[in-house]
Amino acid sequence: MAFRETIVLGALLVGGQLFAAPSMQGCRQILGAEKILKPGALVMLGEMHGTQEAPQFTGDLVCAALSKGFHVNLALEISIEEDARITQYLHSSGLDPDKRALLAGPFWTDTYQDGRRSAAVLDLIDRARSLTMAKKPLRVVLLDSGGGDRDQGMATRLRQTAGAEPKAITISLTGNFHNRINPESSNAPAPMGSYIADLHPVALNEAYAQGSAWFCTGDGASCGAQSLSAAKVVSGLPAWSLDTKMPTADRYWIQWNGVFRVGNPNASPPAVSTLNSTDELHKG
Repeated sequence: MAFRETIVLGALLVGGQLFAAPSMQGCRQILGAEKILKPGALVMLGEMHGTQEAPQFTGDLVCAALSKGFHVNLALEISIEEDARITQYLHSSGLDPDKRALLAGPFWTDTYQDGRRSAAVLDLIDRARSLTMAKKPLRVVLLDSGGGDRDQGMATRLRQTAGAEPKAITISLTGNFHNRINPESSNAPAPMGSYIADLHPVALNEAYAQGSAWFCTGDGASCGAQSLSAAKVVSGLPAWSLDTKMPTADRYWIQWNGVFRVGNPNASPPAVSTLNSTDELHKG
């Protein structure tokens, strides 16, 4: 994605939005990140699936943690059946044949293209590959075991990951209903975050201005770019920032203990479709 960038008093103007300027380490700075990048921190980012920005924000947070000398675990809401393919990709050159081998897995080719399989998620994995090849202390962990109680299974994987290296920072990216620690209703299935609330995680919900995301409606028969209305907690506050205290007492928002802001989100299409488009272009 091409950006027109202008540096303004330590900030970055991108497409009319104000972001923090990139740091010396090549990470886009996240305002407030220093509050959570502590030894042993467990940071659970809850996204609206299918935007470009949530995976980009996650990558910048990983990059910031690495630049401070921490070992980092990046945990993703991807089927554990893809572990061997992703491991192989992380140690590859990241060329088109490597991407095709990765995206041949059933997770990526599923007809239910709900945004977890987006081009932006693939870009995040590729960013992890670059950091891995640069010998950075980064581990990528897959959370989703599929059947049964998915949230309990993901919570178990996340607990094991965080406990394996107590001083490492663990950063997870899942749908925002999974990372809730204070579920609104006790009648619904317990979310992942509630199972590990005893670990005192930082559970952040994605806040955004008006934009779009790629997700499925109903039973998944209709998947595509959908409009998003602005979340009120972003009003007047900068993109690429986070708060560790919920800036509203709204019943919905207090299911998390903070927010991360991404500005105006843009839909990210399925990774397999973007790679297929590249193949067709090369044929032409």
